[in-house]
Amino acid sequence: MANDRAIGTDVSWDVFVQDIPHNANRPKDIPGDFQPTPLQLDRASVVRIAHALDIGTINDSDPELVRWEGPGFDIELNMPSDPVAHFAMHCRGDIAACRQARPRW
Repeated sequence: MANDRAIGTDVSWDVFVQDIPHNANRPKDIPGDFQPTPLQLDRASVVRIAHALDIGTINDSDPELVRWEGPGFDIELNMPSDPVAHFAMHCRGDIAACRQARPRW
């Protein structure tokens, strides 16, 4: 990633996505025996969405990780299963670039 961004504009977001009970407002509200429902999403669909935005390059050669790099940002999508039961998205870079690249699913 280029180091030519202005100081103070970089961000790092870590977003974890999975099914949780409707009445859970905090992690401690999730019962220990809760089994999340799969997200009805497959890895190929996630890669297609990223390609459709036509920003940067996408490396999906790792079966559990999709790395998306663009001008001023990089995003890693950790998807340990297919179909996707849950995933983590790690976005780093310029705040405006990260907002432009955010998937809209």
